[in-house]
Amino acid sequence: MNEELIDHTNNPRNVGIIDNPTCSVAFGNLKCEEVIKFYIKVEENICKDIKYEYFGCGISLPYTSIVSEYIKGKHIDDVRKLVKSNKIESMINELKTRPCSVITADALKELMNKLDEII
Repeated sequence: MNEELIDHTNNPRNVGIIDNPTCSVAFGNLKCEEVIKFYIKVEENICKDIKYEYFGCGISLPYTSIVSEYIKGKHIDDVRKLVKSNKIESMINELKTRPCSVITADALKELMNKLDEII
């Protein structure tokens, strides 16, 4: 495991709840009994804040933390491009054999789909 993954495993960023988010979505993987709930606050097409609650085995926790750090402050169009490019899946490729390792990417796709319905 690389240093960034260890750091985000030991000190996950952006864990929590956003009061009055622009959008939120819960996404789960029943095989791993794992659930991520994302909250996003968008103002003037910028991701002003993103937080998440995480329940489960923990394999995707550092990836969720890393992705949330990357997304915060980005234009929502850049976030859409990130989701559509499958870059998140490539970030977690080393664990892709386990179903729970891709839950971050799947949850983010659900969040963006729901956000597209709102804005």
